[in-house]
Amino acid sequence: MSDRPGILFGKFETIECLKKDDRGAVYLANHRYLGTMIVLKVLSTTTADDPMVQRFRREAKVLANLRHPNIITVLDFGIDPSAVYISFEYFASRNLRQLLSRQTLSPADRKRVFTQIVRGLAHAHDRQIIHRDIKPENILVSDALEVKLGDFGLALFSGDSCITQTDTIVGTPGYMSPEQIRGEPCTARSDLFSLGIVAHELFLHRHPFIGRDVNESINNIVSFREETLLSGLGELEEPFRTIVRRLLRKNPLDRWENAGAILPLLGEECPKPASHAQSHGKRLAVYLGSALLCVLLAVFFLLVRQPENSTGGQ
Repeated sequence: MSDRPGILFGKFETIECLKKDDRGAVYLANHRYLGTMIVLKVLSTTTADDPMVQRFRREAKVLANLRHPNIITVLDFGIDPSAVYISFEYFASRNLRQLLSRQTLSPADRKRVFTQIVRGLAHAHDRQIIHRDIKPENILVSDALEVKLGDFGLALFSGDSCITQTDTIVGTPGYMSPEQIRGEPCTARSDLFSLGIVAHELFLHRHPFIGRDVNESINNIVSFREETLLSGLGELEEPFRTIVRRLLRKNPLDRWENAGAILPLLGEECPKPASHAQSHGKRLAVYLGSALLCVLLAVFFLLVRQPENSTGGQ
């Protein structure tokens, strides 16, 4: 793993250990060849169990499919005889929980933060990726209020099950959707319920389901009365009252299909499906290529006819 102390995988010079346990560590590091600061996440394959290693690999695969200003960018993935690693872009920030506990945001700032969360999640949903762990700790915010979604370690591609043979139900209990708690198939709608809890905290300064312990929080999510919860949203201004009201519906079918559907309510364009965008790009390339060919042919004929015109003039 290391050529010498402080150098990992031959190219990462560690600056600071941000987190460490017997299974892995997270470092702030310098990429020796690129000369840029990165975050390096390392997992030991000798002390971590196989499901954890598989989740680690899945996180790298998921993030490799995502390129968006509001999602943390994965730079590299590597395998060593004793460890696997993922390197991420360095993003100077605090998580949303820390931000809300230390700073009072104006209504405009809260809207700005929420809109960026929705943009990032919409991009993931557009690529058939379900985050499964939307919570304030996984939402990074810079001093300039730029937002990036992080920690896709529990993410799945749409169609995968919430439970596998090697996994139990995963997520953060206080932010799970009712169907996620029951072990039913996860969809983008499940992320939307979690997003609704985050929005409730962001705009109303309180978690709607928090209990005295984990079991009570879970029970509150599964058994809450919609009428009681939704009646408490009166102090919210539009469009956030409508948004939170629909996100925190028990029945997944009563929520939007994905995060992209929320954007028009925030004055944003709904993202085009990835396949459509790709085909549009191909069509544009064909049109541009055809136009360029026409220009070249026109120039060619002009050059060919020019000598004839000159001789005729003499």
